[in-house]
Amino acid sequence: MADKYWLDVARGFIPGISLTKVSFQGRPTAGTGLADLWSVGGPYPFLSSGVPLNIMSTNVQDSGGGWGVGEISILGLNESYVEISENINISGTDTVTTSNNFFRVLDVNVVSVGLSGTNMGNLQGSGTFGDGFQFEMVKDKSASLASFYTVPSGKTGYITDMTISIFSSLWGGSQNTRADLYTKDVDGIQKFQTSFYVNNEGGGTLQLDNVHLEPIVEKTDVFLKNRPESTNVITAGYYNLILVDNN
Repeated sequence: MADKYWLDVARGFIPGISLTKVSFQGRPTAGTGLADLWSVGGPYPFLSSGVPLNIMSTNVQDSGGGWGVGEISILGLNESYVEISENINISGTDTVTTSNNFFRVLDVNVVSVGLSGTNMGNLQGSGTFGDGFQFEMVKDKSASLASFYTVPSGKTGYITDMTISIFSSLWGGSQNTRADLYTKDVDGIQKFQTSFYVNNEGGGTLQLDNVHLEPIVEKTDVFLKNRPESTNVITAGYYNLILVDNN
């Protein structure tokens, strides 16, 4: 009975509750310091106001009529933390700009694609005023890979489960990492929540089916920071959230 309930939630049959999945993958680590967990690497540049996004690919084939991605869909939030979305046509290595002002980017997906079936270059979206990358769709992934999510206005979030894997960009060796979960509230206060440890000879996976954390209130940023114990470690995985409407 419980499985059928969550299937109905996933299918959108239960009013006021929804599921979302956040997938992430970091870059091979150059050191052992604590770093935001996302494909671009380095500190994530949270926007202080909503701005249009400039989007381009590193491959000319990502364009209408090309072998790669022709159109993507961006899901995000405006400055009121209300969900907005926009479809935009990609023009290879030339820049295209959204008509909407995005304050947060929640997810990016492929709408249309050529014969390759995926994006042939890295698709990157940055703020129009030098605000840094807000998302990256890594080559051949057809998905943005960042551990960041922001709970929309009028909702409360609950992380239900998480999977974290590590592997080395070099052959062999013992790999260990610690992933720290943080939240950042609407006033900019960043708070440590908990840590997850992953270790194994040559790589490993940690699966957490019952993550019991305090509710994540509306307008709160959620993200992971990674602290590997050696270089050339790649950390990847996902977590699932339940979003419940505030009544």
